Amino acid sequence: MRQTIAPRRGICCFWNSPRKGASMLRHSSVNIEERNYSKEMIESISTRWPFEAEVMRFNEVSACSFNMHVPDFIPEMVPFSIFDEWRVLEPQDQSDLLSAGWIIYQSNTIFIETDLVTPACIEVIRSRQDNSVGPEMARSMAEAMTDEGYHTLLAVLTCDAVRANRQLPLFPTDFHLVSVMSTYINGLDCEWKRRVARIATACCTENHITDYLDLLANASSIQPMFLAAVNAHAKDEWNHGSQFAVLARDIYWALSSEGQKVFKDTVELVAKNFFRADLNAWITVIDQLDRPSLADVRTAIINNSVELQRAVEFTNNNRGLMKLYENLEWEWAGYESR
Repeated sequence: MRQTIAPRRGICCFWNSPRKGASMLRHSSVNIEERNYSKEMIESISTRWPFEAEVMRFNEVSACSFNMHVPDFIPEMVPFSIFDEWRVLEPQDQSDLLSAGWIIYQSNTIFIETDLVTPACIEVIRSRQDNSVGPEMARSMAEAMTDEGYHTLLAVLTCDAVRANRQLPLFPTDFHLVSVMSTYINGLDCEWKRRVARIATACCTENHITDYLDLLANASSIQPMFLAAVNAHAKDEWNHGSQFAVLARDIYWALSSEGQKVFKDTVELVAKNFFRADLNAWITVIDQLDRPSLADVRTAIINNSVELQRAVEFTNNNRGLMKLYENLEWEWAGYESR
């Protein structure tokens, strides 16, 4: 693995972690012209943004009507669909749990965007105000945050479409990744480590989310509105992967060895938890449905929680996460076995 002795110059670096014999510095000196690759990559994405951002095509999603005869989700993404308790359910119960699956999937998106990604965008954008981040990266993060707001809007609208059309007032709030990362970040012993961890979390999440969206991107059997929303989100996130990979690289290589350890530990924690099943959210929506016919499913989830987590597998070779590792010049160890 590459060894770093001194900070590398980049288009953004707005803190240093403490070094031996030196007090902690809030900023490092950065000349954005010194890192042509980063600057050109970010400028290229920003130049294309007005033409490629899916927020510019909102009407294409909102024009889709809700079809009561089309499922809202796919059984393959319901973690307990491998159990007999699922197979023996009445069709209406299965249909309503598929609708609950969409709400969980998109509510998780809302929490990831608002709790894990947007705070990191804000960190970078605010750092432009004291000139510790270059204009290219600040603009790029502002564009990314606009996209994230749009993805959140799509999630809100499609969840409410299910609630209104299916008459299913389901509101899950406990999501595995957000819970794990919030606990981890808040537990770090100083603010500079928390800042590093927030950025690392967003960088890993934005590269991993393309893999997550791929799980539904070809599900032509679900609501046309929902498929359009997933694909709009996926198109934006592929660009975000490049943006956040550049951000990750420029920050990581400017950190001390202690800061780099925090960054890498954070990325690996995200990678190990991103695809974990949101079993608590499933228990919540089953309780909100309040049906005796779902009691056996609820029990099966609780009794088989370890097996259900182990059954979560990658289906797409982690291409987003591998892109982040390549940018950071880390050795790819793989996370297929969780």
